[in-house]
Amino acid sequence: MKELDARLQVQRKEVLKRSEECQKLLAEIAEKTASAREMEGEAIEKKKSLDIKQAEITVKKVNLFF
Repeated sequence: MKELDARLQVQRKEVLKRSEECQKLLAEIAEKTASAREMEGEAIEKKKSLDIKQAEITVKKVNLFF
């Protein structure tokens, strides 16, 4: 019985260690996901801005011909 208790204690420690590692990884994933979403939002805004500038340039080019 003592042997089983000792093995159980070792297994519990291993489960606790791995659970803590998983929590750290999940926190890291959440942080990187938030960062990626923020960067994606900034990229979308930049693209919109560039599209507007491109449209303005196109209008100016067209106006030069008329």
